[in-house]
Amino acid sequence: MTYSCIELRVVFLKQELDRIAQKGTIDSSGRLVVDPRSLSDPDKALLDMRQQYLESWQEVILIVEHDPKIGCRGVTLNRPAASRADQRLSTALAQALSADEIVKEQNLSNKKIIDASSFDSAFGQRIAAYVGCPDRSKVMNQKSQAMLIHGIADLENARELSPGLGIFRGGLTDAIQRVKNKQNDPFDFRFFLGSYEWGPGEIEKHIAHGVYKPVACSRAIALKQCIALPQPMWHEIADMLGGSIKEVSRLELMKRNDSSASS
Repeated sequence: MTYSCIELRVVFLKQELDRIAQKGTIDSSGRLVVDPRSLSDPDKALLDMRQQYLESWQEVILIVEHDPKIGCRGVTLNRPAASRADQRLSTALAQALSADEIVKEQNLSNKKIIDASSFDSAFGQRIAAYVGCPDRSKVMNQKSQAMLIHGIADLENARELSPGLGIFRGGLTDAIQRVKNKQNDPFDFRFFLGSYEWGPGEIEKHIAHGVYKPVACSRAIALKQCIALPQPMWHEIADMLGGSIKEVSRLELMKRNDSSASS
């Protein structure tokens, strides 16, 4: 995809959105209001597709489960939520992590897992917490789900996402103990609140429509903390991939620089 092709797509989208906007009216608060009944099916499809792209734009998602018959599950790597936990966040994470399937499969004691004070003593001052699913419509109950991801092979009760990948899930009790004993740094662990869940064939459909681009998992990228990075994670991956996606990244950075210069 060349620069001119990308620009043509941007121009086309703007023209179509302007055309749809002309069907609406401005209300008393200055907002554009469009009656859905005035929209054709192609117009509705375009707006739905644009909204879907806006919700997932520049997301980097790690697939943690995949089964063609059941579907797949993933967490967004580049949506940091907190670097310090208060008592409320510690309580929410400690409780939610007990609902993670990995914990359930290992029949660990909930009392041992749900210990907010113990969690807070290990991760209260420094924590890498992320919003695993920014799109709340894609998760059944955002507050009830959480996941621990790390790269520590010998963490008790942790399981590797895929053989030889070097990325692990679970093992909260041992993680708390290791941080308390200063065997590991709190930032060796990543906590995700919520997760995307797709049914059978759903993620493949999104890929076919260009919502997501599948790439081989990089352990270094997946375990990197998205805190004060010199280059945003999505752009770093785009540079590594090259081709049209690198060109899109370059154009996005140009727009960002232009906006900064004009403000």
